[in-house]
Amino acid sequence: MGNTVPGVSEINGFQPDMLHAAPIQLLTKFIQGGQKMVGGDFYRRSKDMLPPAFKKFIDAYRGDGKVVDSQGKPIGGGDRTWGELTGMALGFQPERLTEYYRNNRIKKASEAEHKRLDAKFNEDLSNDILAGRYDVAKQKLQERQAQDPTNYDMFAGGRKAVEAAMEKTLPRDLRQKLNKSDTQLAQLLPVNLGLPTETQRQQFRETHLLRLGVPTRKKDWEKYRMRDQVEAENPEFTRAEIYREADMRLNKIKKVQTLASTVADASAPQALP
Repeated sequence: MGNTVPGVSEINGFQPDMLHAAPIQLLTKFIQGGQKMVGGDFYRRSKDMLPPAFKKFIDAYRGDGKVVDSQGKPIGGGDRTWGELTGMALGFQPERLTEYYRNNRIKKASEAEHKRLDAKFNEDLSNDILAGRYDVAKQKLQERQAQDPTNYDMFAGGRKAVEAAMEKTLPRDLRQKLNKSDTQLAQLLPVNLGLPTETQRQQFRETHLLRLGVPTRKKDWEKYRMRDQVEAENPEFTRAEIYREADMRLNKIKKVQTLASTVADASAPQALP
């Protein structure tokens, strides 16, 4: 709900050491709110200048009539009732908002548990793959799909298991997990040499997926070899930089090949009619 009285914590009660900080906090919020008002949105920015108790009062009487969550998003149930409005003005949370938060926590806990179980299942499958027990892994995938045919794809599960097995087998350079927005961070990390190449990783995937009976997509081995070449020449590159440079080189090669083919066709002798 927020502190309504200086020096009082909603959790710990009265705290004398908070008294001297309250005026400073109010002044800081007032200054920050005034600075934000320059950029527009007078209502929201001016509200930042007020103490928590006044913010609650303004939120209760604002004109849209909706019950919103902590992020300002409206929740279901229609417009506010007069009882909810009165309670909000006094600083109380509407019952449906409390229920919404409770259900949301249950939903997140359920999702987290499903992710944990999926991770454990993939971990077990990866151990079977690395031990060469492909028949056992395949049987587990089939049983899982039979239990939940609507939501589970055994081929997608097999690919995840192979990825988990590869993470256990082939060392991964942390630099290669960074995206293009992390270039500055990549410059601070050490450059590791002698790591498995992109081609070797794709070969690892291909081998184990075929042993599991999982369909594999057509591979562009020329692209993987070009990435390996770029990485060997520029070990300090991030993955995004390697991919971009490899694509540029391949596009140049294709353009040269297309041009050469066009010139060859133009210079070829034409048969007389």
